Amino acid sequence: QPEVVLLDVELGGTARRAVEAVPRLLARSPFSSVLVVTRRPSGHELQEAVDLGAFGCLARAARDLAAQLSEAVAAAALAARRDRSAVGRRSLQ
Repeated sequence: QPEVVLLDVELGGTARRAVEAVPRLLARSPFSSVLVVTRRPSGHELQEAVDLGAFGCLARAARDLAAQLSEAVAAAALAARRDRSAVGRRSLQ
């Protein structure tokens, strides 16, 4: 299972379809962190994606996108590893 899934809202359909994909991705890979990437960072779809379990959202048009993406992926991967670790500790107890 991947630690981080990048979900580009504009690729492959509508923002609505991308948002609806978040719970399906997490159902298949519950310890993955989903990062949503979009051109329009202020849409209500982004808040809904977070409400449905996305780790966070990034604006593709950001001047320092590479740095933001690097930081976000590192944080999301750390969160995914912590989630896996917590479940492992609970199952050992």
